[in-house]
Amino acid sequence: MDRFFLALTVAVLVVTGLLLARMDRSVRSAPDQLRSRLLFGIPWGTVIGITLVLIVYFFVQSGLEDRFNPVVIPFQSWSYTYPTGWLTAGFAHSGFSHMYSNVTATIVLGFIAEYAFSHYPQRRGSVSFASWRTNPYVRAFVIMPIAIVAIGLFTALFSIGPVIGFSGVVFAFAGFAVIRYPLTTVLGLFGLFALRRIYNAISDPTITRGFIETGPAPPWWAEIAIQGHAIGFILGALLGIYLFRRRGTLPAPWRIFAGVFFFAMDRGLWAVYWFEGTDQWVLLQGLGILLVIALAVLVTFAAVGSDRPIRFDLSARQVAVAVVALSLAFMIGPAVAVNLVTTDIGEADERPGIEVDDYRVIYAENIVNRMVAVGDIDIGGLGEVRTSGVIVYSEDRDLWTRAVSAQRLADRGSATVVLGDIASRVEVSATRPAWSVLGNASVYQVWLEGPDERVLGFESDRSTADVRISNHTVTIASVDGTFQAIVKHDNETIDTVPLPRDGETVTVGDLTLEHDDRVLYAQMDGTEVRIATRSQ
Repeated sequence: MDRFFLALTVAVLVVTGLLLARMDRSVRSAPDQLRSRLLFGIPWGTVIGITLVLIVYFFVQSGLEDRFNPVVIPFQSWSYTYPTGWLTAGFAHSGFSHMYSNVTATIVLGFIAEYAFSHYPQRRGSVSFASWRTNPYVRAFVIMPIAIVAIGLFTALFSIGPVIGFSGVVFAFAGFAVIRYPLTTVLGLFGLFALRRIYNAISDPTITRGFIETGPAPPWWAEIAIQGHAIGFILGALLGIYLFRRRGTLPAPWRIFAGVFFFAMDRGLWAVYWFEGTDQWVLLQGLGILLVIALAVLVTFAAVGSDRPIRFDLSARQVAVAVVALSLAFMIGPAVAVNLVTTDIGEADERPGIEVDDYRVIYAENIVNRMVAVGDIDIGGLGEVRTSGVIVYSEDRDLWTRAVSAQRLADRGSATVVLGDIASRVEVSATRPAWSVLGNASVYQVWLEGPDERVLGFESDRSTADVRISNHTVTIASVDGTFQAIVKHDNETIDTVPLPRDGETVTVGDLTLEHDDRVLYAQMDGTEVRIATRSQ
């Protein structure tokens, strides 16, 4: 069935293209238009950039071994003291969907940007091959690839870590393209949406969904590297303003304003957020909308504003360019300050965990989030930020990260953390066996297992079931990796026993505990009540 839909989709697109070519002569002339600006009609810089991303994902990050679960942690940009991170972060990705999203965006936005740049000289009087600057081979195979790599390194170096992904370059493509072809760039977003939808339809033609409990997750805007995206976009816009103003090919002001505004709104540049408390985020969307409008106004004036001096021999355009450049510097400044500081491991070093190469993996709850507060400095200014979950840190790599949140681990019961280095991977699993106690908090353990050892990383507090049988109470506790039942009568402890296995019973005084199909019952004198349920 999937092959049928694939063949049908391709056939429909081919037939549609042929019909359009017959109806519109401009469609038939498209190949000639492409060859007039691109060497052999191919955006070689975009192709090379995508190839570099794929090489990093499948070979450096070991994506060939597990396409949907590559090695991520060592390839994030943590600080300037960890060169592997900032050298690879701009081209590595956190997963297949992340990589796929950036590659498809590059196909659209990179193509528009490279077409606007042109492999052939566009200034009046310029001749191809007259110098290395006008040589189409140099432009296609040297200048464009160098620009892509340089922007990838720039966004990795000057984004507030940890960051990972090619999206900084993608947004630079967009910022560059929107200056020359603003409405085409916005239209390209709709084309990108259609491209992804076609891919999804081919890979999964029929989807059946019911009511699924997906569990809590951070809001989508809290997982966006908004600062890195903005840096890439503004950098690309400044490069576009410089180049296309020299060429004299800038479009009308309203087109630039509309292009910048609608692109920024669609791509979430308004989603300004920060951390607050434990696993809490604050979305400053009112401020974000104002910043997007200001950005569109400033970029428009910087591109096509008047050069007539208004004061101090400065024109409106020069002031706008200066403000845009200062905005870029303002966003870069905090990243430099943070990335120059090494990570303080803090209390994480005192907890049980396992060691894999130079990494250490622990589980902790209500621990200071060292990704937000560096050393004893609270960057957020909104109170001390704490977090809970599986923590990975390495003093050699100067990294500290919460790899799996406590809530996600509780929801799924287990999780895998992939560690390693270039072209190598090591998996560490975290499991959370738990008992959901009637009317009270769950009791759980967290076990961490690597290639050579298995460690009890955490035990929660005990919890008492909210029922009584003849003034007997049952408390579930975890002691040295074993779930136990503490039976009391009139608040006096009778005995503490390990919980029975499934299908077995254990008697404590006059009370019998029975484990039947993941449910723990207490029985006495013909009365039976549920005490707890094995949730994982």
